[in-house]
Amino acid sequence: MTGTPMDTEALEVWWEALAHAIDRAGPQHETMFLAKLALLLGRETGDPELCQRLMEQALEDLT
Repeated sequence: MTGTPMDTEALEVWWEALAHAIDRAGPQHETMFLAKLALLLGRETGDPELCQRLMEQALEDLT
């Protein structure tokens, strides 16, 4: 299941909600929260190849 990408405004709203959720998880649970979120989002897409491409894209320019 792949839908239309979010527009800039929707992405900004989602980014802010994500930042608040990370804060709520706290430093000790941040990594676990992000891993769980990634698994849930991946399951929702239903597309392992897309998930792999996005994972590689997320790894770009980390440093």
